[in-house]
Amino acid sequence: MKDEDRNAFINHRDQIRLLDEQRESLRRRKVASGVWTEEDSHATLRKELEEAIKTRPEFVDDAQFTRDFNEIKDFLWQMQTDKSIIEKEYIFDESLGQNLKDHVEDIKTRFPDLEVLVRRDRDGYPIVKTQYKPKYKYNLDDLESYEPDAATARVKESLDDVLRTVLGGTSVTSLDKK
Repeated sequence: MKDEDRNAFINHRDQIRLLDEQRESLRRRKVASGVWTEEDSHATLRKELEEAIKTRPEFVDDAQFTRDFNEIKDFLWQMQTDKSIIEKEYIFDESLGQNLKDHVEDIKTRFPDLEVLVRRDRDGYPIVKTQYKPKYKYNLDDLESYEPDAATARVKESLDDVLRTVLGGTSVTSLDKK
């Protein structure tokens, strides 16, 4: 019974978190589009939510809704890969007590293979993007762009220079002709 209560608590917490994200997203979109002002946005959002609660249809089967929600949530968790967990983009809230510069340095020290990019959105909020960039012993871009004909030509030119020096001005091409 304890595990079921814990799972129900976690499910409810996840639902609340997702609804909070949707609420904040709606508020920021309305402010960014100029429909609401930043100062009045919280009160206006609260009024609209109260109206929506009054006019919403009642669910006939809350248990079915919960099962459907959990099924969708499980499906989304299964879709996540290591790359999608590591590579993410999020809005960093500077008012929570940590400096943006310190946050970026902390990520770079804890995860040296992550590339951290920072930009600001139209509202001035910092957006942090992390990308997984593994470091290899060799530069993979150089290996992929390797052209054997060009490399052979460079080797021949180098050998030609060495032989000119050793043979006193005679080049490889003149030795080939003899």
